[in-house]
Amino acid sequence: MLVLLILSFLVITCAEVPVLVAAGQWRELRAFGVLLALGFALSLAVTLRWPVPHPNYLLRLIFEPVADWLGIK
Repeated sequence: MLVLLILSFLVITCAEVPVLVAAGQWRELRAFGVLLALGFALSLAVTLRWPVPHPNYLLRLIFEPVADWLGIK
């Protein structure tokens, strides 16, 4: 399963990076690299059955103090 994951991300990279480089879209290439790395890291964690925090955790961590400060609850 791990080999399939790596191969799929390599195929995506080989398909997209040359197009972005040829077009000179350096900001898009940077954003693509960051998002691809995040996606790969999360996919790898799920594949290896590492604990992955729920996306709500980060949102609650950010917005609960703001809600408390505003008196909303």
